[in-house]
Amino acid sequence: MGISTDSQNWTLIFGGDQLRKIEDPALRRELSTFMSGNYGSVTLAAVATKYREDVRRVIPDPVQVAIRRRFGDRPDPNGPQVLVLPKTCDLRLADAQAAEVAAALRANPQLVGELRWHLAAVATFLEEAESLEVQTRNLSGRIDRMN
Repeated sequence: MGISTDSQNWTLIFGGDQLRKIEDPALRRELSTFMSGNYGSVTLAAVATKYREDVRRVIPDPVQVAIRRRFGDRPDPNGPQVLVLPKTCDLRLADAQAAEVAAALRANPQLVGELRWHLAAVATFLEEAESLEVQTRNLSGRIDRMN
């Protein structure tokens, strides 16, 4: 989850002087803006919150294994480099196991505040990812129209 693009990577990929060779000033400006963007909020680190870490410390490993097996990232058929999560998660646990996990989570009251922070981080990530996607689609469309 995340991208590893920043101005240094773009300079290495595209070449620092290649941008000047683009004749269309609007395209050159859009590319320059895109290439110099800060995409730090659209990385795994942006959502790798303390909540995520602490919950994984609390939930027993067999439950985590079952969750990953049934609901972990899957390759997206529309993009081989993209991973997606299933739309729903209906994991069935034995009553005793569910009670054990619930009790372990309730024994850590700080998780409530950590969850609030995590949800805010995920919301920011999604907003930034959507903005980046729109910007990328617009730029890609402009380039496609040139050909």
